[in-house]
Amino acid sequence: MKIFKKSFLIALLFAFSVYSVKAQCEEFAQSECKSDLGNYLHDGNYNATTLTQGQHIELVKTFYSGLNHRIVVCATNELPDILFEVFDGDRNLIFSNKNEDYIMMWDFTVETSQQLIVSITVPISSDEKFAKSGCTAVLLGFSTGSIGE
Repeated sequence: MKIFKKSFLIALLFAFSVYSVKAQCEEFAQSECKSDLGNYLHDGNYNATTLTQGQHIELVKTFYSGLNHRIVVCATNELPDILFEVFDGDRNLIFSNKNEDYIMMWDFTVETSQQLIVSITVPISSDEKFAKSGCTAVLLGFSTGSIGE
């Protein structure tokens, strides 16, 4: 019985710490990243998590024709430049910030409503002894006006 209680407490503490870190990253996204959406309406989701150098995540999202869209990628200062790419459903590259000086925002429209894959990679820095980690967020916004309004 004592082993069960001890295991339960460890699991509970682990779950609480994971929830706490996720909540901190969502707070970071709200306070530091949301303003980058400008006049675009936020979709209401704070896609935020802690990433470590070398990690990669993907977010699949539906984008609608007739709307202008903005994707904002935001990360804590501890992390190096984030590689941010967008692919169509067939994994054809539509956008990459690699040749755009690692900009963290992209405004675009789609001709037809479709699901796109937003890919985020935190590169490994060869001059670092230990991998750094920090909050990374992807915020999505939309507008019915001209792009950039």
